[in-house]
Amino acid sequence: MVRKSAPSRRSKPSRAYGLEGQVHLWREREVAERAAWSVPGVAKVDDHLKIA
Repeated sequence: MVRKSAPSRRSKPSRAYGLEGQVHLWREREVAERAAWSVPGVAKVDDHLKIA
């Protein structure tokens, strides 16, 4: 699951996204992180995915 991180107090919109949930393989985690980074304007990705 991809979620947008909490908005900051700055006037600019947040460019940070978080990944949460479970994946079955390390490769799935890498693919999810790469997909998050591929979104235009993303400055930070918080990876909280768990391998189950």
